[in-house]
Amino acid sequence: MGSSSKVEVSVIVAAVEYGSDLVVELAARQASALLRAELHLVHVLPPPAPPSGIAIPPMTSIVDDGLAFLAEVRAHASELFSGSIATHLATGVADQEILALASELEADMVVVGAPHRGALARWVLGSVAQRVVNRAPCPVLVARPKERETRVPAIEPPCPQCVDVQEQTQRAQLWCSVHAQKHVHATLHYASPPSYGGGSMVF
Repeated sequence: MGSSSKVEVSVIVAAVEYGSDLVVELAARQASALLRAELHLVHVLPPPAPPSGIAIPPMTSIVDDGLAFLAEVRAHASELFSGSIATHLATGVADQEILALASELEADMVVVGAPHRGALARWVLGSVAQRVVNRAPCPVLVARPKERETRVPAIEPPCPQCVDVQEQTQRAQLWCSVHAQKHVHATLHYASPPSYGGGSMVF
């Protein structure tokens, strides 16, 4: 009697925006590393604005641009992942639409971007990523651009005088007279409890 085993499909949802190549690349690589995976690319358009004095493009034009953008993103993703790729165009609040799709597809992972350029971009897109992280029903991978300039200060070599002091005192003293002024020294007090009499025993 033969038996068949069902191969589970891992579903990855990637939220893509203009300039989010890193999201696409990370999501595609994650999908490629799995035995069987589906990659779903979702692009969320803002809800239609109420009539005002500001001229805005017609909705049909915005949708066409969104579909064209998704086609480009899909082509880029297919260069890194040869499996199933689907695209989704939604309209509404970004994090709500991303979470709704992830829930509907029972996603195993959501990939979102967290750009670092510009205070407005950090506030708008960063808050979307944060809300997705807080509410997603699955693990979330946040694609953050690599910082080219390190914020960690350079580590200075040890002070030769401090090294001499440590060797001479067998590390009872760590700093030379100059650097001793820059370090806070904690004072430890050790006290022995009073004796209750020699030879006494407690039962």
